[in-house]
Amino acid sequence: QRTGGSAPEFLSSHPNPGNRFDNINREAARLRVSPNPIKMTRDFERVQARLRSMPPAPTMAQLQRSHQAGQTQPNPTASGRYTANVQRPSSQYRSFTGVSWLRMNVPSNWRQFSAADTVQFAPEGAYGSSGITRGVMIGIYRGQGNDLNRASQEYVSQVMQGNTYLQSRSGFTRTTLGGRQGLATSMSGQSPVTGQTEVVNIFTTRLRNGELFYVVTVAPSNETNIYNNAFRAVLNSIRLSE
Repeated sequence: QRTGGSAPEFLSSHPNPGNRFDNINREAARLRVSPNPIKMTRDFERVQARLRSMPPAPTMAQLQRSHQAGQTQPNPTASGRYTANVQRPSSQYRSFTGVSWLRMNVPSNWRQFSAADTVQFAPEGAYGSSGITRGVMIGIYRGQGNDLNRASQEYVSQVMQGNTYLQSRSGFTRTTLGGRQGLATSMSGQSPVTGQTEVVNIFTTRLRNGELFYVVTVAPSNETNIYNNAFRAVLNSIRLSE
C-alpha cells in the first residue's frame, strides 16, 4: 500500500515513460497506408457468407426459455407439427447458396432451417420439436484432428449419443462427396416420433481447413423408395469450393 501520490509505474497496465505521446506521434508519421487498400478477400467473403447464413441471435427471453428447457440454443424446427401424411419430394429442385463455398440442390417443396453450423431441409409434416423425420441435414463438425476417419467416427458417436435409439448398420465405406474423397455409414432404429424404423445415412468429407463436412439423410425404412431419388439428387449436386 502507498499513501499519497500515484501508484508506481510497474503496477500500471499502460505505464507512461514520460514521452509516450511523442512516441505515438513518431510512429504515426512513419505509418504508410496504401491509397488502394485491399477491402475484400476470399476469407473475408467466406466469413460474411457464414454469418449471413446464421439465424438471428436469440433474445434474452429465448435464452432463458432454452436454459429452463435444458437446451443450449433454440430448436429451429420446433415450430413444426408432425403429421402422418407427408408430401413426397418434389421433382423440381431449387438451389441452396447459403454459404459462398457450397452449392447444392434440394427439392423445391422442402423448407430450410438454419442454426449455427447446420442447415436442415424437410417437407411439411416432417419436422417439429424433435428434429426431422424425413429430409437432409448438412453441417460442419470440428473434431480433435484433421484425420477423416477419426473425425467421422467422432461425429457418428456424437449422433448416436444424442439419438440412443439408433444402432449402426454398417461400418464406413469409401465414397465421393462434393468431388472429394469421403466416407459413408448407415444406422437405423425405431423413431420415437413416428414409431417406425428410421434409416439414417451419414456422408462425410474434409474441408481444406481440416473441418469435417457432413450430410445426413433421414427417412422411414418403408419410404426409402420414395426418398432415395431425392437423396441421390441432393448428394450428386453438392459442389465444394472453399
